[in-house]
Amino acid sequence: MDRLRLTMSCRSGSDSRGVVENETAPGAQSGLRAGVLGKVLLTGLGLSYIVAGNYAAWGFGLGRGGWGGLLVAFLAVAVFYACLVACLAELSTALPVAGGGYAFARRAFGPWLGFVAGIAIALEYVCSGAVLSLFAGSYLQSLTGLEGTTPVVVLYLLVVIAHVRGVGEALSATLLLAAVSAAGVLVFIFTLAPGFHAEHLFDVVPARPYGAWLPFGWHGVWAALPFAVTFLISIEGVPLAAEEAVEPGRTIPTAMFTSLIIGVVLACGVLLAGPGSVGTAVLVDSTDPMAAALAHHTGSAAAAVRLLVSIAALVGLLASFFGAMYAGSRMLYTLAREGVLPSIFSRVNARGAPSVATLATAVAGLALAVTKLADPLVVLLVFGATLSYLFFLVAHMTLRRREPQLVRPYRTPGTLAIPALGLGLAVAIFTACFLADWKWSCVGIAVIAVAVVARWLSHHGAPHT
Repeated sequence: MDRLRLTMSCRSGSDSRGVVENETAPGAQSGLRAGVLGKVLLTGLGLSYIVAGNYAAWGFGLGRGGWGGLLVAFLAVAVFYACLVACLAELSTALPVAGGGYAFARRAFGPWLGFVAGIAIALEYVCSGAVLSLFAGSYLQSLTGLEGTTPVVVLYLLVVIAHVRGVGEALSATLLLAAVSAAGVLVFIFTLAPGFHAEHLFDVVPARPYGAWLPFGWHGVWAALPFAVTFLISIEGVPLAAEEAVEPGRTIPTAMFTSLIIGVVLACGVLLAGPGSVGTAVLVDSTDPMAAALAHHTGSAAAAVRLLVSIAALVGLLASFFGAMYAGSRMLYTLAREGVLPSIFSRVNARGAPSVATLATAVAGLALAVTKLADPLVVLLVFGATLSYLFFLVAHMTLRRREPQLVRPYRTPGTLAIPALGLGLAVAIFTACFLADWKWSCVGIAVIAVAVVARWLSHHGAPHT
């Protein structure tokens, strides 16, 4: 009934720009397989997007802001994602389509700005897959000695096969991987927690005239924001599964909030147990802060714990990689179904999986991964994500005002306070990307510009509706 209501609403209604929401582009084949994802699988999908953030990147946040600066940045990010999830939960239940945030932006702003939002989302997930595959390859090398690009190629191949076999099978595997990875985080926390001492948190030498709590001042908090985002980034991918969800009006909000709460609890535990046990200074700018912390742990089972957590880190990266591939393929599928990309990307196989879009996502990600430019790809990842967040939050406010009659099984509490707060925090995070690396942030702008020009040329300057 949700899909029938959505289809009738999208095909009969238009926004103030005269944009009709076409659900299926000419040439598209049968749709995605509906009703295969319940609350557990959707929660596993959400957790798979974010769990890998506990194993990497936050060491760089400690280097930018110290422990206090990173903590303040993370708390701001947690508030931001709570606002974002509340808004996306409303939008995804009112418009439960595979396009997720792209569909919301298109509905609110028309095809051209919707296209920009869609490209930003695609950029996020393609870069995410590339970065995660590189980190996974590094962990695999440390565990087995395998090196080179072969493990990355094999990883992409296995994940493509899993996704092409069907969404239920792929996300069942993702749920298992996410659960194992979360267990590894808990092992890390409970192993190091007994050695916690508050003074260890503040052992970074502060820059003048700042103190131990914020050793680099509020500028350090701002600089740490992009790295704090990595704890929760990509959770917004859950609404991409709306067409394949059981009762999306109920399961999507539940899954998003559940995975967000789990993610915040795990991140807080990691930020307290790691630096609080071995000291913040030891972990500053570490590429693998969990392993660095465990290397200074001298308990009787230290070697076994290090091996276990390293395996869990690899599993977590694989879980997030599964999630990134899922979201990226659904984004390409939706852009093609709307007529923005060639219709071949909207084709699905006999098992209801968008096989061509999945293969295209893998090829694009693999092309980036073989460059081994992990740091620039992280910048592009955060840039694409935060740009799309700006569209989502403004779309929520726009549709609340312009389409109050739209059926909303879940409604964001309050009026505009939550999206307004989220929008302010999103602007701060987006500008922090330029502080982290302005050159590669400009590369992100260039990618968006090239995509827009290419679409304009393909349509001879006329927007596609």
